[in-house]
Amino acid sequence: MKLLMVKCHQKTLFSWLQPIQTEPYELEILASVAESSGTAYRIFDALFAKESFQHVLQQETPDVLLLSGYITAVDTMLAYARIARMTNPDLVIVAGGVHASLCPEDFMVPAIDLVVHSDGARVLKQLIDTGFHRNAWPSMKGLAYWNDGKWVTNPAMTTPGNSLPSANRSYFHQHKQHTRYLHHSPVALLQTALSCPHSCNFCYCRHLNNGVYAPRPMDCVIQEISQIPCDTIWIIDDTFLIERKRVEAFMKGLAAAGIHKQFIAYARADFLAEHADLVPKLKQAGFVEFIIGLESQNPEELASYDKKCTAMENQQAVQRLQEQGIQVTGLFIAHIHYTPEDFRDLRRWMNTLQLNTYTLSIYTPMKGLPGYEEVQSHLTTHDPKKWDFLHLVMDPTGMSRFRFYCEVWYTYAQQLGHNKILRQFIISSLVRIFKSRTATLKNTFLQKVIRKESSL
Repeated sequence: MKLLMVKCHQKTLFSWLQPIQTEPYELEILASVAESSGTAYRIFDALFAKESFQHVLQQETPDVLLLSGYITAVDTMLAYARIARMTNPDLVIVAGGVHASLCPEDFMVPAIDLVVHSDGARVLKQLIDTGFHRNAWPSMKGLAYWNDGKWVTNPAMTTPGNSLPSANRSYFHQHKQHTRYLHHSPVALLQTALSCPHSCNFCYCRHLNNGVYAPRPMDCVIQEISQIPCDTIWIIDDTFLIERKRVEAFMKGLAAAGIHKQFIAYARADFLAEHADLVPKLKQAGFVEFIIGLESQNPEELASYDKKCTAMENQQAVQRLQEQGIQVTGLFIAHIHYTPEDFRDLRRWMNTLQLNTYTLSIYTPMKGLPGYEEVQSHLTTHDPKKWDFLHLVMDPTGMSRFRFYCEVWYTYAQQLGHNKILRQFIISSLVRIFKSRTATLKNTFLQKVIRKESSL
């Protein structure tokens, strides 16, 4: 049996710059399951491979195709499934990933056989052990499958933190020189916990893993870090700083193992404000950047998101990190109710915080979350590619769509004036794109010359 695991993408407005390019971490975890079972596999990620999906599919002739992606990649996953089904009608095609966990129904189409909606590593292990035989599917939790003219959805399964396998980094070894997080390169990913215990109502992360926060054992985390061949590690937990004892155990474990790496992680402002004494220790442990959901300076808006963080805590957290020389990337939300004055207030707040790097996401109700049905009638599009937080999916109420986009992009452009690293990154990206396009044009020209000479 041979598996082809594919990370599916959809280009966004930022794709041409490629500010973030990371390993297909969820597939590397599945690769660990496949390898431990003695099953042949290949990972395909178009971010790193020059081949097309069709070419790889024909080259590998897999028995099973695993497709993974976020909500923006739904159309890509469905298109790949249709191509694969036409290529090989007997191929077992499986859809999974974050969006499949929340909305498995989006993948219940004739071209797909199975949808994994929870505990993907365990489900794959069972599927491999049973040879992907259809008779075993009804007994597998976390799975949806086509049976007798209808889709059957088995109960969900919660993944305990101690059952999540470490990622198989073979793919990372091959492509790590192409991974990046802005100016950090190479960069490896690491997950130390599943889901999130907080209740922010705009975020899907808290609904993953059946809504159960499940931290991995710290000794397993430290052991995996010691084996990652990369000096910069991006911890992709929705929020890494949750429990003080666990954070202290992490830093103690690094010191005991003699690990000297630098870390990027997501954090909440209220934790940093409450545990200010930990900030210098985090710096000493190797944390060089925290990504913090600041959302807004407006108390009513923060309350409407059920954020349970105050603007004062946001300011205190940013200041304490900056005092220690730790980079802060602020995450903000531009609500559809914003007026031009709201945007001006937000930009003034960003300037007050002296943030060099930030993102501004357009408020986007996520399918699969509570409250989505209430706003569904107000949606102006159902195109999954628009769910990239860079597009309006509802009409703004405080100004025209054109003015709203102008305010968003003006806010983004503002940081170029005081962020030297970002300016250098954009310039280097433009140079990289120019060289790539020039090389492509040169090769195309040479091929035309060769064909012309061959015809003479």
